[in-house]
Amino acid sequence: MAGLAAALVLSRAGVRVTVDERAAAQSSTGTVFGLAGSAQQALERCGVLERIREVAVEQRSGALRAADGRVLIAAELPQPVLLVARPDLQNVLADDLPAGTVNYGRAGMVPTDLGSEDVLIGADGTFSATREHLFGPETVPRPVGTTVWRGTVDAFSSSSADDGTLYGETWGRGALFGITPRFDGRLNFFGAARAAAGTTTVDDFFTRFADWHSDVRAVLDRVDRDAILHHDLFQSPPLSRFTSGRVALVGDAAHTMTPHLGRGAGEALVDAVALAELLVELPVDEALARYDRIRRRHGLRMVRASATVGALALADHGASVRDGLLTLVGRAMKHPGASPAVRRP
Repeated sequence: MAGLAAALVLSRAGVRVTVDERAAAQSSTGTVFGLAGSAQQALERCGVLERIREVAVEQRSGALRAADGRVLIAAELPQPVLLVARPDLQNVLADDLPAGTVNYGRAGMVPTDLGSEDVLIGADGTFSATREHLFGPETVPRPVGTTVWRGTVDAFSSSSADDGTLYGETWGRGALFGITPRFDGRLNFFGAARAAAGTTTVDDFFTRFADWHSDVRAVLDRVDRDAILHHDLFQSPPLSRFTSGRVALVGDAAHTMTPHLGRGAGEALVDAVALAELLVELPVDEALARYDRIRRRHGLRMVRASATVGALALADHGASVRDGLLTLVGRAMKHPGASPAVRRP
């Protein structure tokens, strides 16, 4: 995704670009990304924001609930978030690239023979071969002790859908569960729980959330077990720089973060567009130095912030105190006349 965004900005400026993609073909599956204001601005600078809006849902408010269904906080979001499925986002970005730009099925290839005017952008994700090649195996992201299950289900009737509290997250003891809408009318779900890497299964998903509130159970009843995406979460050690020579890292390759802020995809897009625009405007060495200066500190700060939110959301001991404090915050924020939670463009 970040690689496609960078390629789009560069190609529109007349720069010759080649994208090597490890997947055998363009993605046709995947859950929903939440794109906040900065990511939307990046897509606008790519020239594709309005087309993304055509395949996205706009979320204007959400709720935070306890495992028994009590609403802790329900509020409008400071800025609407665009919810777009991974394949839809990638397809829009790829469709505007010149034919032949993307080469599929090229996994783990790190060119070492860059020409004097060439730049390599490592947008190869959490287990980036580019990052490891540049900075060594000690920079490989480490498990954070959390496992996640993700997928989609058909929509269902619920009183919480009517009052705007269906969409958002539920925080329990050592686990959380989220529900968001999709443009196709279905629902996106994600569950997370504290667990050592490699110790959970798909069956644990159903066991872990079986006694949570009725909306969570309604999702469990509708899940296609074989379609659940299940994996452990990882986080990057902080890098001392995002560039080396004429190579730059963007997105998860530079700063793999946990998903608790919902900013990983958006930050990857912002990285990519910022880097591409600098490469268009400035000499290469100056562009790479400035990219590292303006994006590294922010990216690492987002990694830490997401980990902090995750520690709160997945708290085990003290969860009841947390919920009490959140209830007080929710009461302080409450105001009448809230707009609907979701509006289609």
